[in-house]
Parts: sequence; structure tokens; C-alpha cells
Amino acid sequence: MTPEILAPAQDAERLIAAVEAGADAVYVGIKTRKARRQGADFTMDELARAVAYCRQRDVKVYVALNTVIKERELPALVQCVAAIGAQGAHGIIVQDLGAAALVKEVCPDLTMHASTQLAVHNIEGVREAARFGFSRVALARELTAFEVREIALDSPVELELFVHGSLCYSMSGLCLTSSFLGGLSGNRGWCTQACRRPYLVRGAHRYPFSMADLSCALGADLLRSLPVAAWVIEGRMQCAAYVRAAVAGYRAIRDRTDANAGAMLKAVKTRPVTRGFLGNAPAASLVCPDVPGFPGTFAGRVGRVAGGEAEVRLAADVAVGQTLRVQGAENETDAGYCVTRLRAGGREVRSAGVRQRVMLNVPRGTERGDLLFVVARESRGTRRLDANAPPWQRKAQALAVKARAVIRGLTVPCDPDVDGTLTLQTDDLAVARAAPRGVDRVMLVLTDRMMHEITPAAIARLPARVGVAVPPVTLPPRLEKVRRELRTLHEWGVQLFEINNVGGFGLVPPGARIQTGPFLYVHNRAAAAALHARGAERMVFPLEGDAATLEDLASLLPRIEVVAFSHVPLFVSRAVPAAKSGYDVKDCRNELFHVTQRDDLVTVYSRRPYCIFSRIEPLARLGVRHFRIVLAGTRFAAGDTAALVRRFRDRADVAGATPFNIVHGLK
Repeated sequence: MTPEILAPAQDAERLIAAVEAGADAVYVGIKTRKARRQGADFTMDELARAVAYCRQRDVKVYVALNTVIKERELPALVQCVAAIGAQGAHGIIVQDLGAAALVKEVCPDLTMHASTQLAVHNIEGVREAARFGFSRVALARELTAFEVREIALDSPVELELFVHGSLCYSMSGLCLTSSFLGGLSGNRGWCTQACRRPYLVRGAHRYPFSMADLSCALGADLLRSLPVAAWVIEGRMQCAAYVRAAVAGYRAIRDRTDANAGAMLKAVKTRPVTRGFLGNAPAASLVCPDVPGFPGTFAGRVGRVAGGEAEVRLAADVAVGQTLRVQGAENETDAGYCVTRLRAGGREVRSAGVRQRVMLNVPRGTERGDLLFVVARESRGTRRLDANAPPWQRKAQALAVKARAVIRGLTVPCDPDVDGTLTLQTDDLAVARAAPRGVDRVMLVLTDRMMHEITPAAIARLPARVGVAVPPVTLPPRLEKVRRELRTLHEWGVQLFEINNVGGFGLVPPGARIQTGPFLYVHNRAAAAALHARGAERMVFPLEGDAATLEDLASLLPRIEVVAFSHVPLFVSRAVPAAKSGYDVKDCRNELFHVTQRDDLVTVYSRRPYCIFSRIEPLARLGVRHFRIVLAGTRFAAGDTAALVRRFRDRADVAGATPFNIVHGLK
């Protein structure tokens, strides 16, 4: 199998660079609908020309629609899908299961790839992605080469791997940090790179979650041995020179002409590099705690800001036409901007060097103390695609009419008279046993400790009906162990199982009841219909969801459960941070985060709880009938159970808690 080289192309300049360097395929975004909102991206007319340009050169174009979609965004989504299908793009990259279902209905001939945002990390996830209609799956970056080979042996679809570029600390699709800190969801393309921030760790400022960059060029023979369909280059904010060098380097590695590949790729290095889990790097070696995690070369700290310009004492050479990015302490953005004005000594200049004090243009919102980084040393180009696209608008209009009919027909049967319920979720049997009257179900989180402690007698002593929740990550070494445990629990009488990843459908024993947890995101009716069709009888509303979306999903609320209290899991990672398990770290706004390590994973929780007890009545008036209290992740005493249930009944929030996005809204 010869893998295709799949390169990022945010605009015409980078697309041309990728094609000229030898890319077999490119992935592109479209304006207003993609996983990287700050980039340039293509309008629909520009996309049509891009597809025509690439088809003339036998290069494939995949369009990224890999975010979760709100209910009110479905009409705009299907308009996009109709246009993409009419223009002849080779495929579409999707995260939202509702979007996937709509693509199948509207453009059944359009190839669908499962985004890395779906967090597919075992063979059951791959099989389930195939059932949802995906023909290729981007595997999670957290897998080893051995695990990739094992999955490939039984995979019913093509697989692809990320081989170069930035690494997120959290597994893709499972990071809620940006959302928790400001309502900007990484799952909707608004990641603020919270894992690149400095944190106070045991009295010292460090970067405990900042990962090295992935570079599989460090193990070319290993990379070539993996049976995958594509090598993906990540480069969401990188310049055309980066794209060109990365494509040329990996093309040389694939074609075994890699004598100069290392030199090519050294030119695009921005941080320390690692082969990652793919190269069996130790989990603790992937984090660079003493290196600022921001991409680019440090150019200086912003001083005085006035009239759209900032005073900076330069730490790197800067020239008009280069791309800089601003990194703030609180208002992080990974948006690049072009230097158009540069003054030194009161005079307009074209370039300035290290230690010079200059005034240069900065984006709105830049503040004193923000950091500037050079992310592209070349001046921005003006190259344009020279291809004429064939007419596509009429076909797109016809497909859009079909799509609107599909949306109108979306239904999920619900019983409007169903009784309300309160669920207590916990990873501690002592907390579960302390559940007071009024708790209708106890949902036990299936950790290794829970597997060791739970017995038929322990289940019988619990004061409410019992369900079992499978966490969002079941790495390949634990897969069969979890499958056996679920089968045993079903034999002991447990009927309801909650899954948080598409792979969970293949783990639940036949005949058991299924509901989906908050990490199988339901922000729209299409996603709910797709999960219901696979057997899910109830869905837990996403932790980062907002009240406006609940209102839009009014017809589904008898099937939706809303979490009313939780310490929010912000990062879920296989990498070990530079902060010990059981300790807290603090950011620049004094927000505390609790680090836990168990079952071969690290989860970082918010110390400040999410609580909406005071908003239960307005949500009930909307139609929400099912609520949940989550006592997991951080330590709780058995006595906390009754106290929190009492607060729930009294509609009294916990002091210092946050309502998260329910009140503030989700962007």
C-alpha cells in the first residue's frame, strides 16, 4: 500500500505549494464552517476553482466540515454539503454524526472520512465508523505503531495517520478547556490553545501540558511499514513554505529518496520534535514543560498600544509582509496577521532587526504584555488558481432542496409523558451506596478500580437502579478486558450501559440497553436520530452545551438528560504532564485544575465545579425531565452525596460554581 501525502491548504497560496511539492491530496476549509476558524480558507466559488485546479493535476480535494453542529446550523450545513457535492470534491471530513447522516442522504456518492475529532482509537471505533458510512478513519494520534497494525489487520475501511505537525495535549474531540474558560469550543473550531499556557506548578511557572511537535521523519522505516492509506500533515496556521517543505520531505521518505528529507523538515521545525506514541516515545517525554509552547519564533513582548500599533523591542528580525501571531495571557488566539506597517526611529522601514525598538501594526484586542511570534518569514504571496470551474450552482440548488426536505423529515420518537429522573454518576462504590431517596439511578463509571470492587452483592446493596458508564477512551490493551467486564455485569443483571465513544456500541453485550454519554455530542436532531437508529434510547446532553441549543431540541427533550453538577473533565490524554497526579495547577487567572492519572490515562479536571441547580426550573419548563449529578474524577466523601442531592431539590447552587455555557452560551 502506497500512502497518499495529505497536506493542509488554507488558501490558494498553500494549495499551490502543496500540489507543486508533490501532495497526492489536500484538505481545505470553507469560510464559516471548519475546525480552524481563524484561517483564511475558501469561499464556495474559490473552492470550485480549487477542485478544478486539483482535478487537472490528479490531486484529490477533501473538504473539512469537522466540527460539531448546532441544531440551528443544519440549514447552512446542508447548503455547504450540496455545494461541495455539486463541485465534485473527492470527499468530506466529518466529526458530527448528524452531519455524517445528512451527507449520506444528500450526497450519497460523496466519500466521507471520519475526522480525528471523533477520537477513534480502537478497532471497535473503526468498525462503528464504517457502519455510520465512513470509508476512511483518521486514527487518534495516541496510538502506537503496534496498535495501528493490529487495527489495520481487521479494519473494514481505509486508515490514515497524522505524521507531522502540532500535537494537542488532549485527545482530539475530548478537550473542553477552551470551552470551559470562555465558551470557545475546540470542538467547534475555536481552540484557544489552553495547553500551551504557562501554569503555576508547585510554586514555579511551567508549561506542563505543552507538547513537542510530531515528526515521524525521525523513524522513516517504521512509518513506511505501517499499512495505512494516507499520511496527514498538520499545519493549521503554517505558511506556504512550511507546506511545501513538509510535503517534499514526506514525499521523499515515502519514495525512499529521503537522503535530504531531514534537512527539508528541519526548515519547518517550530518546537522540539518527537516521534510520538507511534515511535513508542515514553509518555512523560512528549511534554516540553520548560519551552513556551507557542508556534513560531519569539519576536518580542508588546509594550505601549495606541492607534492599532504596538511598541515592541524586537527579539527576532521582522519585515513588512511577514506573518506574526499574538499570544495573550487571557485572550489567546492562534490567528496570524500580516505586518503592513513598521516604524523604527520615527521612520517607515521595510525591516528591523533584533534589539531595535519599533512600532508595528497589531490586531484589535492586542494588549500590553502580549507576546508576538514570527510564524512565516516569507512575505505573503498573491498567487491565484488559474483553473475555471464548470457550472455547479444549479446542481447545488437541486441538492439543497433535497437536503431541506431531509431536515424537515428528521424525527426521533419520544414519549411526552415520561416521568422525570435523577441519576447519580460516580466512580466510587461508597459514594454510590450513600445515594439518598430521590435518586432514581446510580451510574457507575467503569474504571479498573470499579472492576476490581464490583460484585453481584455490591450491586444488590445499591439503593437505586444501576447502570454502567464506559469512559470515552478504551485503549487497545484494555479493550478485551472491558468487553469481558461488560458481559459479566450484564449477566449479573445490569441492563443499562452508557457509552462515550462510537466504539462503545461494539462493546455493549447483545440485548443490553444503551444510552450515550456527554462525549457522543448531540447538538442537533440529526445526531440524535443517528444514535437512536443505532439503539441509543437516551442521550446525555454535552457538558459544553448551552440553553439555546436545548430550546432548539425541544421535541427531543424527553430523551435527553442534562448534567446539573460536575467537575468538568478538561483534558483526556495518554501523555504524562509535568504535574504529578493528585496535585493542582493554576493558570494566570487563578483557575485551578486537578490532575489525575489512572487506567493509563491522565484526566485534568476543573477544581471549580459546574452547577446549574438554580436553573433546574427554567430547564424543566423547556421540557427537560432528566438530570444528573456527577461525583467522579476528584475525591468525594460519601456524605457529599446527600448534601448535593439536597441542594438539587432546594435549587441552590454550590458556592463558587460556574454555570458553564448553559448561561454564557457556546460559540
